[in-house]
Amino acid sequence: MKRKNVLFMIFTKYGIHILFIICTYLTIRWSDLPSPGNKFIEMVFVHENRVDSAALNTVTGYITGYIVYVLTVLIPDVKKKRPVRELVMRKLTTIYSKSIYILLLMCKNCCADEKEWFEVLREKDIESFNGKFIEIIKRFDVSSEADTAFLHKKDRSPLKWYEYLYEKYEEMYKELDSIFLQYQYYLNEEDIEIINILRYSEYFDLFTGKGEQLLSFVQTEKDNYGYYEEFPVGMFYEQENRMLPIFADNNNIENCGMLKAYIMVLKKIHDYLREYKRKYGLDIFHEDYASSKLKEKYVGHLGTAIFRLEN
Repeated sequence: MKRKNVLFMIFTKYGIHILFIICTYLTIRWSDLPSPGNKFIEMVFVHENRVDSAALNTVTGYITGYIVYVLTVLIPDVKKKRPVRELVMRKLTTIYSKSIYILLLMCKNCCADEKEWFEVLREKDIESFNGKFIEIIKRFDVSSEADTAFLHKKDRSPLKWYEYLYEKYEEMYKELDSIFLQYQYYLNEEDIEIINILRYSEYFDLFTGKGEQLLSFVQTEKDNYGYYEEFPVGMFYEQENRMLPIFADNNNIENCGMLKAYIMVLKKIHDYLREYKRKYGLDIFHEDYASSKLKEKYVGHLGTAIFRLEN
């Protein structure tokens, strides 16, 4: 099935050009051009029998149509694609930078002190996702107050982390959806693939409840029946029962697997954007976007999202 899809993609992308080459060859073969006297060339390009006029008209008509297509569609499209692709890369950079900042902010909130925080933080954002980061993020209490100036509109109470993450990741998902729907025609296959690996991340599903890649399994205490549901993980943490940290290991099960996979996706996007910047320039892509901000003493609190069972 995969092979069929690849063949179909190749045909749809290159089919009109292949047909043009075939038609050009047939036009030369059926023409009355003088022969150079080479036997091989005569065998390949000289047609001695009578040519059907309908076939000749079809071939020459296709060549004319192809030239018109190249001049009126293909060349203008090529000119359009570069600025549109640059716009998409800028949008993707913004999403990437926000994603990195949020993860490192979560981690800073889980650090007990500055010493621990600077064991995580590196000059380049992507290098901060090290073993120490994973160790510390396992303390993350998604029910704690989010490190943000935004409050609930109704009562001005602080947002919880699960509420803040829902809003942020929902916003990112919508932006990725918009990029894909508006600009996919102007993007190459690699661009679309890199957008979709983030768009269909299980980690996004965890917080937004889209159900695109992940269904949450819930087992009730009453009758032990299980249910697969599509809802944000924050709905679990709105319950009265105190739950374990979302990324903490539980009964030898590593609950940070989705987070690790998400970080790998961000690393792929980082490499893709860096390569794009090297080739074409991308002034808003900075390796230290988050670290340059969060190294400041009064940006991001320490210890405010550490899980404490007594709470």
